[in-house]
Amino acid sequence: MATLADLIEAYLKRLIHSQSGVVEIRRGDLADSFSCAPSQINYVLETRFRAEHGYLVESKRGGGGYIRIRRVVIKPEEGLYNTICECIGEQISKAEADRLLTLMVEHHKLPLEQGRKISRFLQAEVDGLPLPWRDVLRAVVLKGMLLLLLGNESNENGGEDDDVR
Repeated sequence: MATLADLIEAYLKRLIHSQSGVVEIRRGDLADSFSCAPSQINYVLETRFRAEHGYLVESKRGGGGYIRIRRVVIKPEEGLYNTICECIGEQISKAEADRLLTLMVEHHKLPLEQGRKISRFLQAEVDGLPLPWRDVLRAVVLKGMLLLLLGNESNENGGEDDDVR
């Protein structure tokens, strides 16, 4: 018999699939739909929708809060860079960018130290800008940096053997 966590996970996966890989929901509304506490929703997100499972989850708490879940699927015919650009979209939060970089490191598409440097650089570049410009600039700079590192094709070694001249 399926647990409540299993039911919530299945519901969210159906929703993500029906909405082209990205869904935005409200934690309280989802908890009400399943007659559970919002902490149960948090548990499902933290255990079933992690970066290593191919998901990026962005959460904003408060009155206008939301949860955005993105499915990250590497499409070989489109190449790693194009898939990542599609995932980034027109803007990306710091938390979402860090989760994407973590996913790339975990899947050996980016060395750990490069991921850390990119994260620090992005923060320095956008520091002090108001929203939404901060997230827009972060997306543009991140795409540019990844283009330099990855090119238009998947780089199996994470760029470790590249000779920079």
